[in-house]
Amino acid sequence: MKKIAVATYRQAPKGSVFKYRQVLSNEAYLEAVEKEGAYPVLISPSSIFSAEEIAAGFDGIILPGGDDVSPETYGEENRLSVDCDIEMDSFHIDLIKAAYKLKKPLLGICRGFQLINVAFGGSLYQDIATDFSTQIVHKVYEKPYEGVHDVKIVEGTFLSNLFPSTLCVNSLHHQGVKKLGDGLTISATAGDGLIEAIEVDKIIGVQWHPEAMQSEMRSIFSHFIRSI
Repeated sequence: MKKIAVATYRQAPKGSVFKYRQVLSNEAYLEAVEKEGAYPVLISPSSIFSAEEIAAGFDGIILPGGDDVSPETYGEENRLSVDCDIEMDSFHIDLIKAAYKLKKPLLGICRGFQLINVAFGGSLYQDIATDFSTQIVHKVYEKPYEGVHDVKIVEGTFLSNLFPSTLCVNSLHHQGVKKLGDGLTISATAGDGLIEAIEVDKIIGVQWHPEAMQSEMRSIFSHFIRSI
């Protein structure tokens, strides 16, 4: 059975007398992996094992959505980013670099997509509404399970083997790719030109949330698992 590492996020303790931070995941990611016949395992930063040692123990890695990526990771001061966790960011970036080195399949979703770009030397818009001129609403929290705007798929990329030339996606982010990371290929763009999907070797990333639109987007997880 294939084992897929699913990265977690952290929060302050809730409902406990202990003061340890809690590591969590949205169960939709786990369900999406299980539906493809693979077994998901939650992972978090380790004080003992390196990211490369952790990556080596799995067949593939998923970096899910979550809070903002710290601007410190791409050399900027924090202007409009919130709820950042630089230690978690650093661990996830190291996981991406380890996956690339070890040729392990990795799927980045929303925040994970943005981290892929940063790991390869790219940067982010800290707030699209402030930093990027567009008529498209890229943050529609009221419709997390529905497509709200189209993206254009680039021919010859992994997405072009799964979907038609355009795809309607849910849009739940206020940050996005500014400078594209070195060596990355653009797989899809929004109508305003904002990058919505990227890839390099066995690493793929999408800005939207396919786990929340599983019936329409299940092929993304199927492609990811098949690539192992």
